[in-house]
Amino acid sequence: MEFLRRHQLSIMLFLSGICTVLAILSFFTKSMPKKRRIPLMFLEFYAALLLIMDRFAYIYRGDITDFGWWMVRIANFSVYLFSLCILFAFNLYLIDLYTTEGGLKKVPRRLKITEGFVAVGIIILIISSFTDFYYTFDSYNRYQRASGFLLSYFFPFVIILLQFSVIIQYYKRIPRFIRIPLLLFAVIPV
Repeated sequence: MEFLRRHQLSIMLFLSGICTVLAILSFFTKSMPKKRRIPLMFLEFYAALLLIMDRFAYIYRGDITDFGWWMVRIANFSVYLFSLCILFAFNLYLIDLYTTEGGLKKVPRRLKITEGFVAVGIIILIISSFTDFYYTFDSYNRYQRASGFLLSYFFPFVIILLQFSVIIQYYKRIPRFIRIPLLLFAVIPV
């Protein structure tokens, strides 16, 4: 455990590099349709940005310079934002997957509702950045959870549940080699 604590920032940088490479490879691959390739590229790109911003949040935590003040705020806001963006990109992937390979004529209503939850989550996050609803910063420029912090978990949790319910309902409509990763993506974060 001490090893992870000591090397956490380096591991985060390494993982963000992997996500960036995967985003680039997703962009150039020809083995899947463009409508599915683009969401995968954005999913990896958002994951890379989330890791980088989380790294910056750690690096600049407690830095009371003007630059540190801005970095901590931008980094923490971005971590919340990119968490929602990853789920949105995954939603776009699911929509394309189920309407092409899954053979659905219409996009499942739950996936459309998911897009609404992403939008509302982002709006509340923006409002929170001005009202300190999700988080605040102390006089030493350190992130502190605020009274509305639990609501920040509500939107991603509901989004994942809605996506998971679609995956389960239409489980047999897609190839086995795609089913397992979809389930893992939905279950592991919970």
